[in-house]
Amino acid sequence: MTSPDARTDPCCKVGAVAERYELTDLDERLRDRWTAGENRVGVRELADDVNTLMLRSVLRWNREGALEGEPENYYRLLTDDDVSRGVRTEARSRLRDRGVDVDALENRFVSHQTVYRHLTGCLDLDRDAAPADPGAALRDAIGTVRALQRRTETVATDTLERLRRDGQFHVGELDVLVDVVVSCRDCGERLPLSESLAGRSCDCEA
Repeated sequence: MTSPDARTDPCCKVGAVAERYELTDLDERLRDRWTAGENRVGVRELADDVNTLMLRSVLRWNREGALEGEPENYYRLLTDDDVSRGVRTEARSRLRDRGVDVDALENRFVSHQTVYRHLTGCLDLDRDAAPADPGAALRDAIGTVRALQRRTETVATDTLERLRRDGQFHVGELDVLVDVVVSCRDCGERLPLSESLAGRSCDCEA
């Protein structure tokens, strides 16, 4: 056990967030995702990741716990420019009903600039020094599209569930699946995005 005299103050806002919300492996998570040879991500996505982890922690402390995908959806409702004021107000009200100090939480959200300073200053990382990976661009592209698919599925599911609860949409338990298809304008062949990115060609390349 560390003695009080041996404790040090958090290095920065990210360090303070990790300490307050008990994100014990946050530095390792940020380091791995930012410098990974495969599927490395930028500081904007890392900032969203940190803020979502904060939301997951406060919901976990609540007696109701957090459902799968709930922290991500609440974070979107609180921060996405496409969310209407009414929907955002409703989300904030629901969080308050669950004992979350929304104003304090939002004040602790970190920006991508803060994350960058933490990575390069506190953790002394140099992303350019990481080994180059010739397949990284392809994997990053696939990861980006799949992230958008998951987000679309989440938004669509949330919307349809709300309509179902209000009696405006009649269906049993539902699953929403989003697929991306690439269509060649020349030959008309249609390929799932995963197949086209994996190297499968249309009839034009036969």
